[in-house]
Amino acid sequence: MRTMLRIRDWMRVDLGATAVEYALVVAGIAAAVVAAVALFGPQLQTLWTGMF
Repeated sequence: MRTMLRIRDWMRVDLGATAVEYALVVAGIAAAVVAAVALFGPQLQTLWTGMF
């Protein structure tokens, strides 16, 4: 029974770390999207305005 409790406790700690890692990845992707929009936004607006 103790072994099962230790495994369960280890899984909880591991899942918490994984959630933090995924949050950091999502934050990095969001920052990249914001940077891309800021960098290419005016050019894309000109492109779309010229098409229609």
